[in-house]
Amino acid sequence: MSTPASDTETPSVSSKFNPPDADITFKSPDGVLFHIHRRNLEVSAEGFPPGEISTNGSIVELAKMSATLELLFHFMYPQRQPTLETTPFEVLNQLAEAAEKYQVFHAMNIWYIRMKYCVIGLALGMVQQHPGEVAVYAAKHDYPDLLCEAAPLIISLPPVEVIEILPPDLARYVQEWADVLTNDALLLPTNFTVSRHSTAWHGKPYQCSWAQYLLTITQRLGAGVHSLRSLDAMFDMSTPPVSCVGVEKCCQKEFGIWRLQIEEGIAEIPKFDIFL
Repeated sequence: MSTPASDTETPSVSSKFNPPDADITFKSPDGVLFHIHRRNLEVSAEGFPPGEISTNGSIVELAKMSATLELLFHFMYPQRQPTLETTPFEVLNQLAEAAEKYQVFHAMNIWYIRMKYCVIGLALGMVQQHPGEVAVYAAKHDYPDLLCEAAPLIISLPPVEVIEILPPDLARYVQEWADVLTNDALLLPTNFTVSRHSTAWHGKPYQCSWAQYLLTITQRLGAGVHSLRSLDAMFDMSTPPVSCVGVEKCCQKEFGIWRLQIEEGIAEIPKFDIFL
């Protein structure tokens, strides 16, 4: 929306986007003006139709806040681009949405590459901390490969959040993991057999503590679907409260069968692209 420039107002002007020969002025909702060259819009973005934007002194009001627009306009000029490494996720997420809305292709590519690196483990933090937001972004803007890579990370989200913010396809995928938790992880295998027996450890008698180990694993798995992504930790006997107890090899074998049942259930979960 364009509004006539007022002679009585003295709005804030971006210090980074205020060239004297700019021919288009944008205004953010928080009252910051950005003076931009029309030619940069023409070559860098499809979402700003320059032919429809007046150059007669009118101000074009945009929906994004000044922090987002300042980053976005950086990608429209031939200059060193911001690395975004220390930019808060909330600002980055707004930048990503703005880049998609206005089709600023260079910004879109930078954001996508950073997301991809986070998913495959070449960078840390963003996808792991915000799996839901990243998945929603990928689904909304048609990045199926990014969505497929991020999908396994969303199983750590609370079920209510999955239903509220994620597309139905993602919710169905999470349900597949929930079914494995219910049917394979929290149900012992058929013919699972352990028994109370005594043995000796370094010449001293002790009781095999399979019952405590069983209780501990069940409690760990009961924490939620996300536990299925770290079975090594779930079945670890070297951490409290089972680190100081003994489990006989015959019982360890039974626990191994239980873990195998879970792994086979996970292996049967279709890849996420089946749900698309």
